[in-house]
Amino acid sequence: MTDKELKKLSRSELLDMLIYQAEENKKLREELENARLELLKREIAIEKAGTLAEASMYMSGLFDSADRSAKIYLENIEQRKRETDEICQRKIAEAESRVESIISGAIATIRQGSEAYFKSVLQNSAAMFGETSEKEEEITDNEAAV
Repeated sequence: MTDKELKKLSRSELLDMLIYQAEENKKLREELENARLELLKREIAIEKAGTLAEASMYMSGLFDSADRSAKIYLENIEQRKRETDEICQRKIAEAESRVESIISGAIATIRQGSEAYFKSVLQNSAAMFGETSEKEEEITDNEAAV
């Protein structure tokens, strides 16, 4: 509308136009406010999505790091177990060798003691009964066979 047309309108028509414009203005302000709220909601959703994606990536990184750490820990445990097994096997072999040595020494000591004992018994018997050393030789031969 031009200025001439507006000047030709009556007060009631101008008032109606003003009321219509005010209502239109109010309606447009409400739409603008709703659009702003919708935009804010979308921005928050986008921000949250970005934050969730970042959190997801961060957590994924944490889980990857934890997984690597767990694998390294298990490898270390396995390595220590192998080392411990090797040490135990060496100690067992050493112990078995020492046991065999002790048993061999004990057997040798027992044989020497028994030989000396039997010789002593034979000598005492021979002296008591006046027998010759033939029996002594026979026992010695038997001991050598054992």
